Amino acid sequence: MIPKFTNNKVLCIGEILWDNLSGRSMPGGALLNMAYHFHNNNLPVTLVSKVGPDTRGIELLGYMKKTGLNTDAIYFDDSLSTSEVDVNIDRFKNIRYNIGEPVAWDNLKINMKIVDCAGTAGAIVYGSLASRNKVTRETINVLLNFDIVKIMNVNLRPPYDKKEIVEPLLMKADIVKLNENELDKILGWHNKVFSNQKDQLKWFLEYYKCEIICLFKEKNGASVFYDGILLTHPGYKIETTDRVGTGAAFLAGFISSLIAHKTIYQSLDVACATAALIASSEGSISDYNLQDINSFNANILNK
Repeated sequence: MIPKFTNNKVLCIGEILWDNLSGRSMPGGALLNMAYHFHNNNLPVTLVSKVGPDTRGIELLGYMKKTGLNTDAIYFDDSLSTSEVDVNIDRFKNIRYNIGEPVAWDNLKINMKIVDCAGTAGAIVYGSLASRNKVTRETINVLLNFDIVKIMNVNLRPPYDKKEIVEPLLMKADIVKLNENELDKILGWHNKVFSNQKDQLKWFLEYYKCEIICLFKEKNGASVFYDGILLTHPGYKIETTDRVGTGAAFLAGFISSLIAHKTIYQSLDVACATAALIASSEGSISDYNLQDINSFNANILNK
């Protein structure tokens, strides 16, 4: 069953930060990335997060305003600093993140503005990383009580990948996106072993009672499992610069397409094209629009 979106408004809640990559600092964080992609897909999106009372926070807020993102629910924390993450990429393009704590987005407290945003949205997107701290996790849990489509971006970053924190969030999700390593880890929590991926995803969907599972395979495309159906996409073969932010781009592309009433496979196709477009440029955000995605998709197919 495909969840029904009552409107096209999206609420994102979670981490916003600076990615320190290859000697440069670039705006990032899965929820900032997804808000950016939703905005590029012409969807009204509100991002709930925090920055510190420092120069980096002012710069990040300025970047968001410059790109047209709604900053009404971005708050300054009184004492915690703006988040910065050191991103290390090895010669095989594998990524390691050094994510400091505590930072401003660890201290997201509920208020009436945030509640009002949830009350008027058609979907909420949240993740496991921003839930590492009790304060932000409790705020997210309050918002998950609203009758809207709940979309979880699984983002298991050791040591913030504990079953007791992640699993209750999975139980509330309608749509879940994760990668193969994350799927294996979650199966391991329950000592589950299956001979094929379809059975893995079938168990996952039934156990966590979600409607759609998106399995992002980075180099090898992606799969979507719903209603007992497994759809696979080989992905787009491109010259990869780095894979930072490709998972967020994938999920935002998929959800944006579902909201636009595209089929599951059409949505999967757009998601893979969006991820490939981001992988072909440096960092997690690239300047593009819907026409660029369509053109990218067509050009790749014609090669």
